[in-house]
Amino acid sequence: IVVCLVLVGGASAQKREWTIGECINHALESNIELRQRALEVKGAEIDLNTSINSRLPDLGASVSQSFNFGRFLSSETNTYESNNSASTGFSVSSSIPIFAGFSVNNTIKSNRISLQASMQGLETARENLSLAVTSRFLDILFSKEILGTKLVQLEQAEKQVAQTEILVEAGKVPRSQYYDALAQLEQERLNVVTAENNIKTDLLTLAQLLNITDYQSFDIAAPELDGEIGQGDPVLLMSPESIYSTALGIRPQVKEAELNM
Repeated sequence: IVVCLVLVGGASAQKREWTIGECINHALESNIELRQRALEVKGAEIDLNTSINSRLPDLGASVSQSFNFGRFLSSETNTYESNNSASTGFSVSSSIPIFAGFSVNNTIKSNRISLQASMQGLETARENLSLAVTSRFLDILFSKEILGTKLVQLEQAEKQVAQTEILVEAGKVPRSQYYDALAQLEQERLNVVTAENNIKTDLLTLAQLLNITDYQSFDIAAPELDGEIGQGDPVLLMSPESIYSTALGIRPQVKEAELNM
């Protein structure tokens, strides 16, 4: 039992390395802001259906029942008599809009455009979230590269301290140079700690975008790149004007603004 618990605990303590594709897909499925945008689209769909159904006739019905107890003036004898009475009433009403100044048609058109704008807004939020996840992912990769550099510098500083100590014992350099090497070593150790903290901060920020609660076991996997980046990409051969004009026709931000206008 103890061996099984140790194995399970060690397996749970291992960090899972997420690829950039897994990060983006998970963020698109679980991000809270994106879910709110999806609910806005659902609300726009309900408004459109409500305006369309406003063309249909409405129907209302009611029923009432009343009871009277005590003395009442009789219409037959013109005298007060003790009597109990009850009455029941029914009513049914219906209405249908015939002409309302084209307000129904215009409301339907407006709600249909609002729905399209909400859908483009959802797509905009999806793209912004994907870009944010990609940016944070690259920040972590950059921070890890910085940490690797700092570790190399720390190793060199340790070797420098050892070499300086030998030279001081041999009387080749003054002891002050040894203290300078020690100070540089401590600075490199501080740089390593700072780089490690930067990685933890970047991982935490990315985990928040992905709505991951177990951020302590969260880590990323560096992508494997084959060949030259961007080689043969037709986009890189386009002029800035062509890229800009193409973006105006496909970017959801532009379509959303046009629909809102």
